[in-house]
Amino acid sequence: MFVTLQPEKFRWPILALFFFVLIGCTPRSKEETNAVDPPVSPERTLTVYTFRNYPNDQHLFRLFEQRSGFKVNAITGTGEELSQKLLTEGNSCPASLVILPELSLILQLKQKGALQQGKFGKLNLTIPSRYSDPEEFWIGMSKWTPAFAYSIAKVNQQLIGRYADLANPKWKDKVLTTKGANLMNQTLVASMLAAEGPEATKNWLAGLVANLAEPPLDNDAAVIQAIAQGKGDIGLINASNFIQYQRSGSAEAFKQTEGIGLLYPVSSSGSSTYFNLTVAGIPAHAPKPDIALKFLEFMIDQEVQKLFAETLYEFPLNPYSVPHDFLIELGGFKEKEVKFDLIGQNLGQAKELLQASSWE
Repeated sequence: MFVTLQPEKFRWPILALFFFVLIGCTPRSKEETNAVDPPVSPERTLTVYTFRNYPNDQHLFRLFEQRSGFKVNAITGTGEELSQKLLTEGNSCPASLVILPELSLILQLKQKGALQQGKFGKLNLTIPSRYSDPEEFWIGMSKWTPAFAYSIAKVNQQLIGRYADLANPKWKDKVLTTKGANLMNQTLVASMLAAEGPEATKNWLAGLVANLAEPPLDNDAAVIQAIAQGKGDIGLINASNFIQYQRSGSAEAFKQTEGIGLLYPVSSSGSSTYFNLTVAGIPAHAPKPDIALKFLEFMIDQEVQKLFAETLYEFPLNPYSVPHDFLIELGGFKEKEVKFDLIGQNLGQAKELLQASSWE
């Protein structure tokens, strides 16, 4: 049965609604237009050094502010810039938290006494303890891995399943990489030293450098472009960077990646893959370590973790958070277990071996 609305019955409510809408649309006075939120006192401000500067991060900061009453003052820069800034400022550092893109940076900050123990025991009830420093100087936020990008038309995926395959003479003049100074490469070599020993690592470096199609490139995007242009067949890159490039919204970038595959290789000593972490730590002279800890508790929440990780197509560390659909489609990997302190101890030797191998 259809019911017809009677005009008389609804006339006054409609007029009332129109009146309130009209009031809402009335232009504000000059004083109202120029009004700004009252300033937040330094005592209610949490300064965070972070390499990330994305809309999702701003959304999460605002959400934390609403829940905690503390304003987040985010100071951004590259991981190297922020690490150096923290070291240079010393006890005058205003940051209570630092978020970095890579393990080597946080491991070196710990070695130099630039971090304090963060009492992360409660956090490890959510984030598995294997993703944090056993002494609680830092904690992981998300996970990513060094991977292979390869020409689908020229490379049989079955022949490049191991990191060691990059050193196989079969791929002479076919391999592409970023520079040896790239932090991912340094951490990977330091991890190999810890897991496979100096001799195997030296041999791998020598073979890889002998197989380079051209001098190491500036970044992962350049490696992807070189594969698309036929300058090389296999590239060692950050898997997350590949997905970011492919899904950047650029038609040209998407076209370049159409003929390129991505896979997670495994180490020579097993069926596991070297991985890296986006990490956070509390500076040694942090003015608000307790608030920084509350911020980290917020950041490991199931839904927050999902949003944080999927921004860069990384894997969340909260086991109840679901990775981005693209990562699910790509598949996961078994992690290579390497003690983080050993990686930190090997970073100096890794840099020396990279230079000795002429991985520029």
